Amino acid sequence: MDGVFETQPDRADLPLVVMPVVIESMIGPFKQNFTMLENVARVRMYEDFTLDEDTIVERCKDADAVMVIGFHCADAILDRLDAKCYAFGGTGVASYINLEKTKERGIRVCNVLHYGDHAVAEHAMALLMELTRATPSRVWVSMYISFPGRTHPARFHASSACPFVPTDAHSTPRLALNVVSPRR
Repeated sequence: MDGVFETQPDRADLPLVVMPVVIESMIGPFKQNFTMLENVARVRMYEDFTLDEDTIVERCKDADAVMVIGFHCADAILDRLDAKCYAFGGTGVASYINLEKTKERGIRVCNVLHYGDHAVAEHAMALLMELTRATPSRVWVSMYISFPGRTHPARFHASSACPFVPTDAHSTPRLALNVVSPRR
């Protein structure tokens, strides 16, 4: 099969993990680490990117487990497959698969343990460093405050007070902060 990489293809006694979609920059690192699954599972990785549901279903028809990276596992996909596990290459699985449906069908759903544990703190520190590189007169901050059902964009000068959107007991805001500074 062109554009398909499979480990231990002769080991039909092992469960088959299918990666129907892969992001090109991840192919090399995945291949380097497949040896960890030797005698544990066969892995079939398709080396191209598609969002076509029929193609994804066709690629996963024999899978015991599906590795979900870069696509939403819609109900139309779930309904046509018999896989017993969906493993996500990240967090936030509820945004990519119907958890109620998987629970009803006894399908296991998992994500990457400790994915991005340090990334948020590292990003915050990088933003703080960016602020130290620019004078307040040259820094603008864009912020989106999201509440259930509505988003409030705000743009303010770093030397001014941060706009505050009051919350009630039923709304939990989520903040997305982006520091915009011209390079020196």
